[in-house]
Amino acid sequence: MSHIYILRHGEAGGAAPGLPDSSRTLTKNGFADIKLQARRLAARAPDIERIFCSPLVRARQTGALVHQELDADFEITDSLVPGGNAEQVLDMLAGIEEEVLLVSHMPLVGELVSRLTGTAVPFHQGTCVKVERPDAMEQRGSLAWTLHPS
Repeated sequence: MSHIYILRHGEAGGAAPGLPDSSRTLTKNGFADIKLQARRLAARAPDIERIFCSPLVRARQTGALVHQELDADFEITDSLVPGGNAEQVLDMLAGIEEEVLLVSHMPLVGELVSRLTGTAVPFHQGTCVKVERPDAMEQRGSLAWTLHPS
């Protein structure tokens, strides 16, 4: 059995005038929600070995907070940007036997869960899901649980 955890970044503020969307940071509430989610995730999924994270600031902040709770490798990948290609992400995951966490954005997180499970999940900021696959080569699986922030 192979598990993929998919986490949408925490609540983020607006971009400062003249700065790109990619520079948006987590709000105070976003930090608090993700710190709680990170502790909950560490308790529910202590075997996560790799974290793949979008390069955008709000996602990196989210991933870093989870990384503090888990003993997992941390990798930034452009595949997880908001307009990322779900097929490219699934191809990246093919054959990875480790428990992995993806930290990304809408609409990509919703598309990934839909393609993997056939289920639409309301992905509020800070929501995390667990997808179980029969093996690491499968691009289909089942939704095991959804964990919403406080």
